[in-house]
Amino acid sequence: MDKIKWRNKNGKAVFVVASAFCLLALAGPAFGRVELPTSDSFLIEGKVYCDTCRVLFATNLSHPIQGAKVEVECIGIDAGQESIKKTAITDESGHYELEVEGDHEEDICTVKVVSSPDSDCNEVVPEISRSIISITTNSGMEGFIRQANPIGFRRKSAIKGCVELLDEMGFIPLKSDSKFIPEMTMHSDDVTA
Repeated sequence: MDKIKWRNKNGKAVFVVASAFCLLALAGPAFGRVELPTSDSFLIEGKVYCDTCRVLFATNLSHPIQGAKVEVECIGIDAGQESIKKTAITDESGHYELEVEGDHEEDICTVKVVSSPDSDCNEVVPEISRSIISITTNSGMEGFIRQANPIGFRRKSAIKGCVELLDEMGFIPLKSDSKFIPEMTMHSDDVTA
């Protein structure tokens, strides 16, 4: 398109490139439109697993827990009072979703495990039983979906294959009375001066 020349009241020439306006008008839909939510709500999602090797992190031998109960809880930083508490149940893949209403910028929000239907894997330990999440639009994160870190339960005893798996991973598992001990420690002969 051609450039259009206008003159303002002072007689100064102002050049306007009409094609630039056309390109900008057409470029808007190409970048997509962000749909703003109709309500102030967030979707919290995550997974619950069984720590089958009792090492306080997920391994290749860990498995999802179906039917586990999880809870999101937000507590006000200043007042120390609970502002929200909601629960959900995990599906067959250990996945859960919770919808939380409102912006909780002034709260500390956590997702935590509550109960497990698996009687062999229902030990709650602080290291893997909760995840802190940000439920606010003023956090630098875009969108209204919040992904929590995986949370889990620890099995009552380690399953077969854990020693070999941890050895492959470079950990030094210990054996005592042919039973796997989950706590990893360094032997004095493993430390070099």
